[in-house]
Amino acid sequence: MQIRNCPVCRLNKTRLKYSVDEFRIVTCRECGFVYLANPIALEDEQHNYERYFRSADLPEYSAASSDENIRGAWRINEQRLGWIKAHRQTGALLDVGCGRGYFLEHAQQHGFIVEGVEISRLAGAYASEHLNITVHICSIEKEFNLTGSYDIITLWHVLEHMHNPRAALENVWSLLKPGGILFIQVPNLHSLKFQLSPAARKWRGGNHPRYHRSFFTRASLHLLLEACGLENYADSHLIYRTSDKYLARLAKRVLNSGDLDSFLDIAVFKEQASMFISTQ
Repeated sequence: MQIRNCPVCRLNKTRLKYSVDEFRIVTCRECGFVYLANPIALEDEQHNYERYFRSADLPEYSAASSDENIRGAWRINEQRLGWIKAHRQTGALLDVGCGRGYFLEHAQQHGFIVEGVEISRLAGAYASEHLNITVHICSIEKEFNLTGSYDIITLWHVLEHMHNPRAALENVWSLLKPGGILFIQVPNLHSLKFQLSPAARKWRGGNHPRYHRSFFTRASLHLLLEACGLENYADSHLIYRTSDKYLARLAKRVLNSGDLDSFLDIAVFKEQASMFISTQ
């Protein structure tokens, strides 16, 4: 495993925050960003993604799918599109880390012209062959083969996987048209669920540093954006409906308002009116 500098300020002044198996999650003593100091090699990471997309099931993607997880994903994507359409009703949309293209298919049904970026060839092939969606197989944080420009770019749970999230954002920004909007969602390191989970459960599933390279709070997400020169942003608080019970929804809303929910949402505007600039 390689040892790397802070992906935001690029210095190497750290203190250990978490130790998970052989992984070291550190806090940068210069800027405060929390990141994985010793990620796995890129070729191993690529193998992990291909293995995931080879083994995962392929249920029908719809609101009425027989698979409960797919129905949940459909509801999440519907709300994400509601957030987008509050700002822009149509346009060219690029989804970075698009997987098999379910969100893009959903966005296309809402009238957007869609393309995707994905590093897994298996996932990209599914979107291209089964959904007839253009997917570029490349990494957005290094050299990439995109030459178009887009009104909307989305990064749903993507930045936390990047070895170099700063370079990824700068590259993505170069593809956005003037007046375009970048929509970002990342896991929240300060979520109440994460803070209260016992050590054995904190790192289950996707939170494990075998897959995540950066660990965001609202403040550190702002820090990364501003390091890229992206200061025209607005925080959002999407509340995904996970229960029909009033008290559960109320608890979710309270957690979200205090940035204690599981996810963080933010929109970044390119040459947009100053009324959208965050005051946080």
